[in-house]
Amino acid sequence: MSKGAITLTIVFEGMNLNRDEGVGGNIQTLKKLHRGDGLVHTFMSRQALRFAIAKNLIEVFGWKETEVTRRGEGQKTNQFDMSKANIIEYAEMDFFGYMYTIKGENAFIRSAVCKLTPAISLEKFSFDQSFNANHEMVKRAIKYGEEGIPNPWQTEDHFSLYKYSFVIDLDKLGKIDDKEKKIILEEKDAKEFLKGYEKYLTDKKIVNELTEGEYNLKQENQMIGKIILKKTTKKEEETEEESEGKKKKGEKQKAKSYEIELEINLPVEEKIKRITDFLNAIKTLSRGIQGNINSLSPLFVIGGHISTKTPLAHPLVELISNTSRRLNKGLIDYSWRLLEDARMIKPDQNQDQAKQGKANQNQEHDIIKGIVKEKFENGYEFDNDWKTPLEAIDELIKYVKSDEFKKHLKL
Repeated sequence: MSKGAITLTIVFEGMNLNRDEGVGGNIQTLKKLHRGDGLVHTFMSRQALRFAIAKNLIEVFGWKETEVTRRGEGQKTNQFDMSKANIIEYAEMDFFGYMYTIKGENAFIRSAVCKLTPAISLEKFSFDQSFNANHEMVKRAIKYGEEGIPNPWQTEDHFSLYKYSFVIDLDKLGKIDDKEKKIILEEKDAKEFLKGYEKYLTDKKIVNELTEGEYNLKQENQMIGKIILKKTTKKEEETEEESEGKKKKGEKQKAKSYEIELEINLPVEEKIKRITDFLNAIKTLSRGIQGNINSLSPLFVIGGHISTKTPLAHPLVELISNTSRRLNKGLIDYSWRLLEDARMIKPDQNQDQAKQGKANQNQEHDIIKGIVKEKFENGYEFDNDWKTPLEAIDELIKYVKSDEFKKHLKL
């Protein structure tokens, strides 16, 4: 049975959130999208948003920063170092995924458990620009006897409301699934990979001796998974000289290699902590770029725990026009109905009315909605069922910490 997902669609306010490649060396441009109606919108990329969230989780909520290494044949790439890190200890790897390449075509790939959309402006971009120069530095240079020559530059500027969504896949959170748990590695790579799990192995001889068998993984005396190691062989690849000369030397010497099967399923308490950390981080999110700082704290939020792993509300959160800050209340009401229909845990339909009412009162808020009414021209249209965004997210956190949600994660 699927555990569903937690998804929120969020609106915040910001300015100049993501620069693009630039033009002519001294014109700093913004990342932009052109729509079919001729309008242009700026956006903050998924990667920039992921970085801002991870930075907050590491600096404020104590998530361990994952070490990075340069790997790959030919052109190397920056990757999380799996010889030193894993999803057990590094929640960043669990939430946002990784790719760790091995010699040849082998690679450990984990898709992101928490998927993000880019943050796209709700208001149109009018190609505003500002002209800048470092006049104060010029004055100081002249003061100290240097030649004072200014360095001018131009920037594109856009101040707007932005929206983004995330989806946390509860079936994959804190878990290594079937698609990523098997890989064949040569002896050196196998030892390097197993080092990342050495502290959790009940029998550590697997790391240096590579002895075949099944080895348990434990954290604080609690079973969290296992590693199964099997010897195998594979043929070495032909050299270029042999291939070009079409020489036949019979079967190549077989290289010693190992099949590693990895299974991990973290405790429910740890999964809940990671979700609540993430939701708390969203409340105080910020974005620093080129000396500027923006608060990405939510002005509007809608979502919750639903059965489908889709940001249902995302396409329905819009302004009535690109020249006003009036939310499209009709679309938002429709998105609320979609979310309620897709809610993961529904009250027991077999209960009589009195019992069901009591169950509803006891049930924590699994679907939430919040708005800062004063920031929108039609904020008065949103009734008292709408909390502030921070209150709404706190309601969802309370639900995530509830016995009902914990029981659901254990299914």
